[in-house]
Amino acid sequence: QIATAQGGAIWATIAAVPMRYGDDEAALVVVNDVTAKRTSEERLREAEQRLSDALAVAPDGVALFDGDERLVICNKAYADIIGIALAAGPGMTHDEICARSVATRPQPEKAGVKTDYEDWSGSRKRRFKASAGEPHIFFDTRDRRWLQIRDFRLTSGGTASLITDISELKQSERELRAANDNLAAQAETLAARGETLEAARQAAIKAHQDAEYANRAKSQF
Repeated sequence: QIATAQGGAIWATIAAVPMRYGDDEAALVVVNDVTAKRTSEERLREAEQRLSDALAVAPDGVALFDGDERLVICNKAYADIIGIALAAGPGMTHDEICARSVATRPQPEKAGVKTDYEDWSGSRKRRFKASAGEPHIFFDTRDRRWLQIRDFRLTSGGTASLITDISELKQSERELRAANDNLAAQAETLAARGETLEAARQAAIKAHQDAEYANRAKSQF
């Protein structure tokens, strides 16, 4: 940074080329004002830092891929779900990430679930290539939780992937289904009791009618 004749300051690069001026040794000094470039670089670094800070505190897994499906940046939550070190992610292709994700999960028989990892990987790749925001919900056999992945196409040509833990939502759905099933069972029980009571009422009415008929018959006799 150097001062200007107007009292300000600029960022500049300075280059000196030795030369001769008549019989004297001299130098040709070239000063290039790079203030605009320096300002742009600083703003870019600040934007990258803000993005990094935002990703670091995000509870969901977030990843950005370029147009060649290579990971540009992700947060720790995403790296942990995939099963890779945070610093090792950038540069990996999405196919490599899928393979790594499967490799860090236990075999289905050990996990105690019926899971076809090959089918999951194929479905995951198709949804990623489409990047239409369609939710891909699956059970994480390693961490025993339900996850949802959604992929979105960016205007830059890349893709953003968002992984959300929906275990609590799934639990709420199970509790709601159980409550609905319980209500349905109670309704069936009440309906059955109603039918029984109606049958008893009809039987009582018939018995009363029969008794009246018998009394009238005796009187007439």
